[in-house]
Amino acid sequence: MKFLKNVFIVVIILVLLLVLGVIGRGIYNNYFAESKNPIAKIEIENYGVIEIELYPEYAHNTVATFIKLAENGFYNGKVLYGKDDLCLYAGRNAEGEVVVPKANMIDPEVEAGSDEDIEFQIDGEFVVNGYEENVLSHEEGVLTMIRYDYTQQIPTLTTESYNSGNAQLGIMINNGRSLNGLYAGFGKIINGMDIVKKIVADTQIVEVPEEEKTGIDEFSTKPVIKSVTVDTFGKNYGVPYYEEFFDFEEYLTDLVSQQYSTTAIE
Repeated sequence: MKFLKNVFIVVIILVLLLVLGVIGRGIYNNYFAESKNPIAKIEIENYGVIEIELYPEYAHNTVATFIKLAENGFYNGKVLYGKDDLCLYAGRNAEGEVVVPKANMIDPEVEAGSDEDIEFQIDGEFVVNGYEENVLSHEEGVLTMIRYDYTQQIPTLTTESYNSGNAQLGIMINNGRSLNGLYAGFGKIINGMDIVKKIVADTQIVEVPEEEKTGIDEFSTKPVIKSVTVDTFGKNYGVPYYEEFFDFEEYLTDLVSQQYSTTAIE
């Protein structure tokens, strides 16, 4: 009887050690072990696969947002829609229109179509917006988060401009030092820069009147993103922080209405 009791105690101790070992290994892997950065693969129809190393150490929330959007298929079927001297631009729909993603794409607790399923934006993780750790230089091959610049029309909308990014991407095709500290670079191509250069060389530009030019040359035939996948090597980057998207057109409408109201009162 004493022998069986001792065997039982030994078994309990072994089970506890095993459980503690599993828990300890998870804690070590998540917090102490040197882990690999996530690797994104962007498959472009008729061109091939671009591999990008993501850098959470520079822009963690931006990386987390990109991973969630990729996992939920946001980029599938989107296109590379244009370029300028510095960037190849990606993330619009087949018609070249901006699609603002909704919260259900990045937050599993938000039900699609619910009141909480808002169009969202994220903070711009770059130096002038207070994120001093993002010192990634915008050199060739760097992946950056595109944002709006409302200050071109309303100079006071600096904060709204800095925090207006969500899903639109830029791939640097030349060194862009002027973007350093002003945009959230969060990854870099490690394989497939030749594909990017071929796309830039192959695509024809839509000719538009001078007064309609926006600074981005739109492609007449837009290469399609078949899929975006990310290997996180088992690490969970969490649910990104986000807030409701700033509706600039609604802001302008309200501003004009206020001015008319003020004029009418006077």
